[in-house]
Amino acid sequence: MKTLKIAGGVIIGAGLLGSCVDSNYDIVDADISKDIAIFDNGISLPVGDVDTMKIGELLDLDDSEMIEEDASSGEYCLVRTGTTEASFDIKVDESSISTEATDVNRTVYQANNPFAGSDVQFPTQNPSTGEMLESMTLEVRNEDGGTVESNFKISSDDMPAEVLNLKEVRIDRRALNVSIRVENMGDVTDRILLDDMFLVEIPEGIITDDPNIVIRNGVKMLDLSGRTIDLESDNNGYMTYEMSIDGWYVGDEGVDIIDGRLELADDFAIDGSVHITHLFATAPANIEMPLVMTIDDFSSNLTRATGKFDPQIDPINELVEIDKSDLPDFLRREDICIDAAHASVEISMIGDIPMDIFLNGVFNSNQQSQTFGSASIDNILVSQDDRHLLLSDNGMQKDGYKSITVPGLNSLLKYIPDDIDMTMNAAADKDNYYEIEINKDNNVNIDYIFRAPLQFGNEMHIIYNDTINGWHGDLDGINSTMTALQGTMVYDTPVDVSITATAIDEQGDPINGLEVNVLPEKVIRGENDLRITITDPTGKVIGERLDGIILTLTMTNENGNQETLKADDYVILKDLALKLPEGIILNGDTLF
Repeated sequence: MKTLKIAGGVIIGAGLLGSCVDSNYDIVDADISKDIAIFDNGISLPVGDVDTMKIGELLDLDDSEMIEEDASSGEYCLVRTGTTEASFDIKVDESSISTEATDVNRTVYQANNPFAGSDVQFPTQNPSTGEMLESMTLEVRNEDGGTVESNFKISSDDMPAEVLNLKEVRIDRRALNVSIRVENMGDVTDRILLDDMFLVEIPEGIITDDPNIVIRNGVKMLDLSGRTIDLESDNNGYMTYEMSIDGWYVGDEGVDIIDGRLELADDFAIDGSVHITHLFATAPANIEMPLVMTIDDFSSNLTRATGKFDPQIDPINELVEIDKSDLPDFLRREDICIDAAHASVEISMIGDIPMDIFLNGVFNSNQQSQTFGSASIDNILVSQDDRHLLLSDNGMQKDGYKSITVPGLNSLLKYIPDDIDMTMNAAADKDNYYEIEINKDNNVNIDYIFRAPLQFGNEMHIIYNDTINGWHGDLDGINSTMTALQGTMVYDTPVDVSITATAIDEQGDPINGLEVNVLPEKVIRGENDLRITITDPTGKVIGERLDGIILTLTMTNENGNQETLKADDYVILKDLALKLPEGIILNGDTLF
């Protein structure tokens, strides 16, 4: 088997790089003809085919963890990924709920007893078991006809500065005790039954799912119908109902937090009737029933709040380092311009983001502590539905990502930096209402991906060298001043390529004085007939010195179009043969 030794080197711009590819491309045995073709003007020594040479193999792109092939486009991209984090919280102390006036005394309407002065006798009965022998109904209202009311408030003296305005607060579920008492019923002991439709109007702002809450004419009511108040020996009695409560709704406009103090106020009102059953023999001419309504004080922790907030969010400071030792040789130099095609930065925010935020930031690419590429973002909205951002200079689209156009982003990665300084500040949207969980640490992971497809731009030139050698043994003893390598180059890359060649000896050194001509000088995409003629103008036998050639492919983008490197780009050399137009002189040695 014959072996073509392929060594590659690349030049970007005007800089010359050394060999960066040392793979060997083998001629397949089955493709080698053992016959010497004799024709009118000489003979041909077939030397076979060279395996398909993919661009990724030629440039060592496949061996770098930082160079990735894009699954959809097939482009080779410089990719750097990582994760950073930010956090914020809003801490609120306990809030107290209390009544403005603990006891609100009202006297009900003085009703006349229809049995006063009659001969009706009422045997004594146990208040807890006795049957109702005679009763009367009293309307619960003020003497002046107004409604009995009791004012309450919720207050907190230490609301954090991050809370700007509230319209709803949720507490750890508690019971708000609503107490109804009667006092000084006189000399008779009575049992008092709360008749049907005995209702306590609940302020609209209270959030509750208590099972005894009813809606009457659009008003929220606590229905206490059917409950009894038994008088004790001091002719006083009371009942307490524990109403479950979840929080307060302030209203659409909310309430401002001034100097850390939150205070909300509203009114309870009661309406309905009481049914009094007399259990002793004598009834008074009329009944006066003082009524006391009490709402117990209690404190509670806030668990959720709907409002406007201004939390302090940790700034993001991330230094994205690029390990150039992982890059192919031709990308390691400080002045390598890759002319990045549609570079992009993907940012995904994963975690607790209870409100919309705005991002402002700067990306600086640094080389030896000097900035030479920069891009910035200004007030980019990250909403609850758009947590994935795609930044690019051309507004590219990607499913599931919010597209953001950032002018100049390509300059960030035009030259491969040592690192990228990513600095971002996040600020909450203070103009809208959001529901957040109170007293919770909110942590956000920020995943980022810097991606820059490697592009043949106007400033990028790649020079690739194929060393095709091992000819000296075949040409030894052949008396010829001229030879030619002839075959077919199948070229499938989107950029222009020009070809030159240099004759070399067995040590791989260039041979001075030999003329080497290549046709065609420029290759088009597709199949190209390749002929490289090597002549000694002094008439010397070239077989004594010639061992092969260095075939140089210079890839440029002279048409000005932006073209990216793709994994399926390739070059093939096939049907290669050494042509000896002058024939051969056998010196007694067998060539094959």
